[in-house]
Amino acid sequence: MTLCALRYQASRKWMEEEILSGRPLEHRRHLLEIDPESLPMEDRERLQRIVDGTVYLEDPSRVFVLDSGIDPQVLFGPARQNLKPMDTPIVAQLGLLPELPEPTDKPTAVIAAWEDWIADYVKLSLGQFQWLIDTPPNHMRDAENRNVEWGSVLLNLSGFDFSISGVDGAIALQFIHSGIAWANRAKSLFAQESISAAKEATGPSRKEAESWHEKGDSEEFAKAYWQWAKRFYASAKAHDRALHSDVLDFDSEMSRWANEHGSERLSLGISDGYRMNAQYLTERLAAEAPGFFAMPVRSAPENWGKRANSPSEQALHLRRLVEAAIAKSAPENVDGAPAVEIYEVNDPPVEIYIANRGGSVEFDDLPDPRGWHWTIDDSGAVEGGGPEPFEAVVVHNWLGRFILVGAVADPDGQGPPWIWAVPEAARFQPDGTVIAEDPGEDRPLRAKRKPPSAEKGETDLDH
Repeated sequence: MTLCALRYQASRKWMEEEILSGRPLEHRRHLLEIDPESLPMEDRERLQRIVDGTVYLEDPSRVFVLDSGIDPQVLFGPARQNLKPMDTPIVAQLGLLPELPEPTDKPTAVIAAWEDWIADYVKLSLGQFQWLIDTPPNHMRDAENRNVEWGSVLLNLSGFDFSISGVDGAIALQFIHSGIAWANRAKSLFAQESISAAKEATGPSRKEAESWHEKGDSEEFAKAYWQWAKRFYASAKAHDRALHSDVLDFDSEMSRWANEHGSERLSLGISDGYRMNAQYLTERLAAEAPGFFAMPVRSAPENWGKRANSPSEQALHLRRLVEAAIAKSAPENVDGAPAVEIYEVNDPPVEIYIANRGGSVEFDDLPDPRGWHWTIDDSGAVEGGGPEPFEAVVVHNWLGRFILVGAVADPDGQGPPWIWAVPEAARFQPDGTVIAEDPGEDRPLRAKRKPPSAEKGETDLDH
């Protein structure tokens, strides 16, 4: 994996002390090169979000934060002379780069400083958009030194025209400019083949565009466009990396594994052109990661878990065993090799719970209340609600699409209440071999949806 470079600046106090000590420094800018492979997966993902969401400009101290919508290369002012960069008021408060007290070689310290700086930058940018609405500049010039006008943004999506201007508010303007920045960034980085594929894959469809158009809510549309642009960027990036990689893609790896290890059903289905992803996943999990739940990366709940502090002895032992098994069986993909870590899972997908079969049929696809802690009284009102956090071994980047989640059993072999995904440590051998499960074995009925939300005033009839 390519090294990632993060710029930052040390404090003025540090620079002053260095100069007084006889070291005539010219500036306080620093650059830390980070090998992503050396980081835990959680920190690797944090680093990647920073790298994707920021652009270094020609001036070594200038940064374009895509989510801010503020392009520092655009100059504005009341007259043609003395035009200032669009981000001038923001960097006057924050500084040109994230700041640390002194130089450091600790990646996590620099990553944290960047995250805080970006968050503050985006907040201040909203105020800058409001200022531009209240005080429209007379003159603006873009990065190519062309005159541009401050006003509405017109987009055509799937045959529908959308216009966002100052009357729609600062939030709408920030979202739309941020979305344009993400889309343009993708087009500047990735091959045209990848751009075309990403457009085809991510939409928006004509039906989606029509629904946005009919609602007539400019802020909602701008946010939806921004969310789409980030998905478009991620898809174009993945496609571009696959084009330039010798690693097998998901479908090729599925065909290889099916031919070498799969059942006759799986092999025949793939050969005859049928979509066999679910059967492939069932068989491969049973053979290589029995007891784990495969959570698709794209549908993972936001902030579903975090790297554990002070893991249990059972978790530490299981992690080592699983890591040996994954290293032996799971291939690298365009995002590198899988990584095995211990997490505290605080917002798991509902599918990891056993479904509720204790009452009427209408509750069959809800998680069992003994694990999720919810009840519905005679009037239909919800009492309680919400999952209980639990310790788990997780495998990031499995087959390039999934995060494997396996709850850790206690010393008596009992997993968290009513969670079916509890791997048996005895199935994983120190040399990486695995005692496979029977993929045809009956499994517990899995939950499919969350209980109604008491906070939102929902009842089961709302679902």
